[in-house]
Amino acid sequence: MYLLIDEKGRKYLVKGNKDVHTNYGVISKESLNERNIGRIIKSRIGKKFFLLKPNIIDYIEKAKRGPQAITPKDFGLIA
Repeated sequence: MYLLIDEKGRKYLVKGNKDVHTNYGVISKESLNERNIGRIIKSRIGKKFFLLKPNIIDYIEKAKRGPQAITPKDFGLIA
């Protein structure tokens, strides 16, 4: 799993086993690898994305939620 951050600060959580299609072009799966973590990669139309390893907060923020939403601050109280 990888975290892509675009120029406007939007986050995309992607698996990296296939090409990623965004509104800002396609990012090839060859660009999504361990040696590019921490670097800026470009989509096929030239838009820049920052490639990072996601942490637990990124997984919680991007998780699909059911009927009851548990926010990160509530999650800390539960755990």
